[in-house]
Amino acid sequence: MRSSFRPPLVLRRRALVLVAFGLLLAGGGFAQDPASTPPVRAVVLRLDGEIDDLTERSLELSVRRVLEDPPRFLVVSIASPGGGYTASRTIAWNLFALREHGVTTVAYVRGHALSGATLVAFGCDMIGMSPGAQLGDVMPIRPGVLAPQLAEKFVAPVRKDLERLATERGYPVDVAAAMVDPEVELHRVLRPGPRGRLRPYYFSRAALEERPELLRGVPPGEDRVVCARGKLLVIGPEEAADMGVARFFASSEQDLCRQLAEEFSFSQVAPEPAPSLWWPSLVRFLTWWPIKVLLFVCGLVAVLVAAAHPGLGAPELVAVLCFGAVFLGSYLIGLADWVEVLLLAAGLLLLGVEVFVTPGFGVVGGLGVLCVFAALLLSFQSFVIPATPADWDALGANLGKTALGFLLSVFGTGLALRYLPGTRLGRGLVHEHHLEATPLETAAHRLAPLGARGVARTPLRPVGRVRVGGQEFDARARDGLLPPGAEVVVVGHQGHELVVANPVEGVGEVASAEAEASEGGPEAASSVAESREGSSGSGPSAKGGTTP
Repeated sequence: MRSSFRPPLVLRRRALVLVAFGLLLAGGGFAQDPASTPPVRAVVLRLDGEIDDLTERSLELSVRRVLEDPPRFLVVSIASPGGGYTASRTIAWNLFALREHGVTTVAYVRGHALSGATLVAFGCDMIGMSPGAQLGDVMPIRPGVLAPQLAEKFVAPVRKDLERLATERGYPVDVAAAMVDPEVELHRVLRPGPRGRLRPYYFSRAALEERPELLRGVPPGEDRVVCARGKLLVIGPEEAADMGVARFFASSEQDLCRQLAEEFSFSQVAPEPAPSLWWPSLVRFLTWWPIKVLLFVCGLVAVLVAAAHPGLGAPELVAVLCFGAVFLGSYLIGLADWVEVLLLAAGLLLLGVEVFVTPGFGVVGGLGVLCVFAALLLSFQSFVIPATPADWDALGANLGKTALGFLLSVFGTGLALRYLPGTRLGRGLVHEHHLEATPLETAAHRLAPLGARGVARTPLRPVGRVRVGGQEFDARARDGLLPPGAEVVVVGHQGHELVVANPVEGVGEVASAEAEASEGGPEAASSVAESREGSSGSGPSAKGGTTP
């Protein structure tokens, strides 16, 4: 009889085999096909070219659209030489705030990401780089341009921002400082890590002097300078990976998404482009400062031409279109609002008052010029009073652009007023024909024509009343004084007033007037003839008798 006893070790092995087999069957029954799992979304947002206020505005609107259906990853694909510090800083901290929405941000440097673009990259959770990409050189001014005391005022706020982003994101702080401040000397130190293995660390010279223990255990020759004092740190993919800045080394955005899937254990991460905006290209063209200055010059010249030739319509339309393009583009990127529009309107109104109401360039005209100047200046910048060294730098550049615009406006106005009337366009706008100036015909011309005789009703000293053809008229004696009842002859008209003289002297003057009329042509001769007919028909008799 065989015993049923089994050693405990044998039973334990059989139990483990059965459990493993059961788990294998269960896993096969509940496992999903990787192909049927929906891919994780990664929205790719491109940042190309110089960073300015338009870049900030368009990226902000694109991110808002992306957050309507938040993806797992937001890949910021960067190829930029940098740009304005204020715009770059705003973009970086806006990306930093996306962690609140559960979105992981990844900066993919596919080209150069220098200056402000490095600030944007440090605002992301992770950084990936393509072959040949570069990162660094964040100093807002060139070394040696300003005295050290002045340069520090520009460098300090940028360094503070980059170091804070590096601290929050886990990037080496001293590496960030070496990218901004040329006074930082960066060292690569090979020292034991947490598990005793040698690994590279990067410290500034100041940090090594303050903490000598950082060099404890460092083999001889493993402390070397990677960025000397007086230079700015610029790194490629290999240096970035060694420093702990770059986490991915990818040849394309698709390759980066594949590595993200491996890093986070997803079956697939699918890239998709961010929603596109149609207007940034148009606005960028309109807000490019040479185009903005040119539009402003055309608008101001059109206003001055309209003031010189009011009522044409075309100059007014050109002015509205040019000023509208200038301030609409600035408004869309947040550089202009109702303040600039009101300043422009007030300036043009004051200039109009100076031209039409109080001629002569005075206080009103000066205030108008200042208002127009301020409107154009503020349309170049997002601040009114400079608060940072970068703002002061921008203000100086904007003052130069605005002054150039005004000089071109004066020059353009002179050319327009000098040459426009002689062009085909000017001849079509300005009416060149003119009417001959003729005296306004009154009742006195018809009822008391030249040569008509009458009598003085009152003393003419030299003004008084005369009676001609049964009608009384105001009259002026040409020769000074005439007594009441004196005979007179009409020798001229001044509006409703007659000019009379003694008949003996007046006849010769009337004859000379007839001679001038005959030389003036048929129309003048017929006019004198009508006057003589009127005189014979309604005046006194040819014998010189008068009717009292």
